[in-house]
Amino acid sequence: MKKKLILIIFILFLSIFVIGKTIHSFDELLTPERMKIRGNRIFITEEFRVHIYSLIDFSLIKTIGKKGEGPGEFVGRLYIYPLDDLLYVNSMRKLSVFDKTGNLLRELRSKDSFANRFKPFNGKFIGQSYEIDKERNRFRLINIYNNDLSREKIVIREPHMNSFEKGITIFDTTFQVKVLRDKIYVVNGKEFKIDIYDGTFKKNLVIKKDYNRVKFGKKDKQKAIDNLRSNPQLKSFADEILKKQKYPDYYPAIHGLYDNGEYLFVMTYRWKGDNIEFFVFDLSGDFKKQIFIPFKMKSIYNAFPWDLKENKFYQLIENEDEEWELVETELNLK
Repeated sequence: MKKKLILIIFILFLSIFVIGKTIHSFDELLTPERMKIRGNRIFITEEFRVHIYSLIDFSLIKTIGKKGEGPGEFVGRLYIYPLDDLLYVNSMRKLSVFDKTGNLLRELRSKDSFANRFKPFNGKFIGQSYEIDKERNRFRLINIYNNDLSREKIVIREPHMNSFEKGITIFDTTFQVKVLRDKIYVVNGKEFKIDIYDGTFKKNLVIKKDYNRVKFGKKDKQKAIDNLRSNPQLKSFADEILKKQKYPDYYPAIHGLYDNGEYLFVMTYRWKGDNIEFFVFDLSGDFKKQIFIPFKMKSIYNAFPWDLKENKFYQLIENEDEEWELVETELNLK
């Protein structure tokens, strides 16, 4: 009876926890920031560049971009969005469109202040920008843009509470917009709630779940302070920032929303050892299962670059020899 119970526990463990394996090392990478995997291509951002690799043999197909304002050049943080046979690269107020082998097809510029994260949708684009009113209140805007990136209308105006003048509450909420096929998913993750809109921005579904949020404790506060003091860009202002920085009692319920083309993955802030919690839903919002995936963080805020593809989880992890290894983890999603 005891052996049978141990076997059952072991099987349950395997159904929830998974183990990854290293499948390749990238010698040429120094500071990768984001990674997307689509089809048989791996797209990795590094400062003002995007490296395009083959997922089949890991050969470098092309590196695009450099710092600047000209064609194929970027300013500010890069956000990439591979879709079908195109690669959309967002930089500051500019959207650059490449084919899957890295040839520049066209570039669009927006006059909208701080506009970024443009994604094609329904013949137009969805993007976000920020707004500050006369009372110095800050708002995050989700907008529809036409084909020359002129703002057509504001569809969501979300209060953005953090400002240096009024204080910075870290991990106050998680706000994210995901565009998948003919739907738009809007996450405001303080509670476990995701609003799903159709192409006209009419809300037609909601993913909602009772969830006990993870407590933000003393160790978390110290991690946030240590991260600030070690940040090359901010450490000289650390004392001033710490006077304004506020800490929550709990993390948000949702860390982020991601997909593998077939399922939605809702990441939380709950850890079990070196594994982080995901809830898996189908694209209509029906719950499928809970899983824990081996996951590495660079800091309390940022993870090592990662992505999902089909039933596999990929993450770039720097080893002791300062080489970047691509780790593949097979997921049981049935």
